[in-house]
Amino acid sequence: MKRIWLLGLILVLAVSLLGFAQVKNPNTIVMQTIPGWDSLDPAYAYDTASGELIFNLYENLIDYVGGSTSQFKPMLATVVPSTENGLITIAKDGKTTYIDFPIRNGITFHNGDVLTPADVAYSFWRLIVTDVTGGPQWMVDGPMLGTGDFSSFVELVADDLGVKAQFDADLAKYDATKPETYTDTMKKVDTEAATRVEKLVTVKGDTVEFTLPNPVPYFLSILAHSASWCAIVDKSFVVSKGGWDGNPATWRKHHDPQKKDMPLFDVENGTGPWKLASLDPTAGFTLVRNDNYWNKAAYPTMFATDKDGNYLSTNINKVVETYVQEWSDRRLAFKNGDADIVYVPLQYKDQAEGMKGVRTLGYLPSGIDASIFFNYDVPTVGNDAFVGSGKLDGNGIPSDFFLDKNVRLGFEYAFDWQTLIKDAYKGEAVQARGPIVNSVKYYNPNQAVYHLDLAKATEYFKKAFNGELWKVGFKMTIEWNTGNSARKTAASILQDNLRKINPKFQIELGSKPWGAGYLDDYKARKLPLFIIGWLWDYPDADDWANPYMQSNGTYGGRVSIAKLGDVSKKLDALVKEGAYSLDPAVRQAAYYEIQKIAYDEATAIFLVDATGRHWERTWVNNYEYNAIWPGQNFSVLSKKIGGEPNYDELLTTLNIPGAKVLKNVEPGKTVIGTWDAATKTANGIVIQEW
Repeated sequence: MKRIWLLGLILVLAVSLLGFAQVKNPNTIVMQTIPGWDSLDPAYAYDTASGELIFNLYENLIDYVGGSTSQFKPMLATVVPSTENGLITIAKDGKTTYIDFPIRNGITFHNGDVLTPADVAYSFWRLIVTDVTGGPQWMVDGPMLGTGDFSSFVELVADDLGVKAQFDADLAKYDATKPETYTDTMKKVDTEAATRVEKLVTVKGDTVEFTLPNPVPYFLSILAHSASWCAIVDKSFVVSKGGWDGNPATWRKHHDPQKKDMPLFDVENGTGPWKLASLDPTAGFTLVRNDNYWNKAAYPTMFATDKDGNYLSTNINKVVETYVQEWSDRRLAFKNGDADIVYVPLQYKDQAEGMKGVRTLGYLPSGIDASIFFNYDVPTVGNDAFVGSGKLDGNGIPSDFFLDKNVRLGFEYAFDWQTLIKDAYKGEAVQARGPIVNSVKYYNPNQAVYHLDLAKATEYFKKAFNGELWKVGFKMTIEWNTGNSARKTAASILQDNLRKINPKFQIELGSKPWGAGYLDDYKARKLPLFIIGWLWDYPDADDWANPYMQSNGTYGGRVSIAKLGDVSKKLDALVKEGAYSLDPAVRQAAYYEIQKIAYDEATAIFLVDATGRHWERTWVNNYEYNAIWPGQNFSVLSKKIGGEPNYDELLTTLNIPGAKVLKNVEPGKTVIGTWDAATKTANGIVIQEW
């Protein structure tokens, strides 16, 4: 009887252990992260959460090869243009550049519409003329129009036509709700401007040709997959949703709309391997496999079939990404295997380390940083939640608070980078040396930086506003996106140190969901200072100098950096010089000077350049990484007991001499890169699993 009982117990234990060994939700990738997407419209979206969705739903003309950020392969185009294959040519003037993309035949959008070269051209026309404030258009506008935005280009056209004074006067009186205010002069200029744009992206049979006024060494990177703004949309679908019809005379009705007025705000119709099944701004989204995808061979595990053509039972056919604000809730789901991939703030990594059945990939090469930006012209009317009284009276701040350089210097010396790196990043970051991240060429490793010095901070604060600031103090609110623990830590550090300097220096803390509050406040310029990161759009120093330091850049324009006067004008000239020169020496000199000015003028608190880290259950298989991607590439993933990352593809992400895949350098630890056994030091990606 005792033996029978023992056999029964062994059987129960065996079944129990078998249950723990089974993959949960074998056909679904389940991911938990913090909120959340902002827009699905490629002409509007400019954040990583939205970019991840567009990346998986839409496609671009070309794609990156594996983990490389410099090599390309065809996508919706049949060939990657180059000077060698004759698809990139430069005119006799030595400047005008033509780039031709032959477009594939037979590709359909998710609704069944057939992709045409006209859809490709329209996608770029629409991107340019929509001209969303703070949007991604600047990357295309600069190389193609020679201006930072379409509105400036329209002004140039008005000048060319000799009607600029009348156009400006009419534009000042224009009211979109009153058609009678749209004058003949405005229509003439608008039609000519859009016509010129359409001549810059033209259809020639099965080929779409781009015309650039100057050679731009990084232009293909601006177009490549991961660049959500250059995703190809279905013209007829956009028009059916109330979008621009492509008529040069009608674009102004669709110019710089509100987020929810964009025709593709919360709907999609891409050509990608995934289709949208459900979407919620605060809860997350669900994607389902596109069984009519044109390039199934690109994702063999997702579209693998048996000999009869039936999809395998192990294939991934659904993605569920849920927004879970609290780390403790995400941790429990991760531990229980209810989530395959989870966002783990670095300050909590010790709570995930050692978790059975979990794998982490650390020190992933990254083009990402974080900064605290000063707003030089913060609105005070109706903005008491952020600036209090709107006056220098101890109960608020005036609109020009940060125009006083002494204030900016005081804030710089009041910040503690070492505590931020230790507590929020667990040492997996370094202090930023300015607006250009350390992973791109022309970053200056010797640029001076600020450091914590409360005595110096006090010295500058006592000079600010002719001594008045020290007497009365100030009050304002710092906001960050909910769930971003690192940004919360940065805000708390500033709050605590300012209070130590002078109890009258009052910083209140607050957070809102990314796409459901925080971005809205940021775009409305309500924030007196804001904490935000930047993930590279393309791997070139221009992608940092332009948005950070140019007067109409993504962040520079948002904080009204033009208020710095001659300093801003000099920065604009340097950004342009660096962007359009093919001479490396000229480019380096321009970008080094930009970094120096950023320090000398204390234009922002440049926080950290960080490496990346990924967390997954060990049954996740074939994880790939490219530092330029805005999020997960769900199409390459599968699930199985004993899953492994794609070591070969991960090796392509590194630029380390002698890098290799070194498995089990220690129990459970694999290094992609180099390993010094004597000192147990890794250089490269470190993979650990338990």
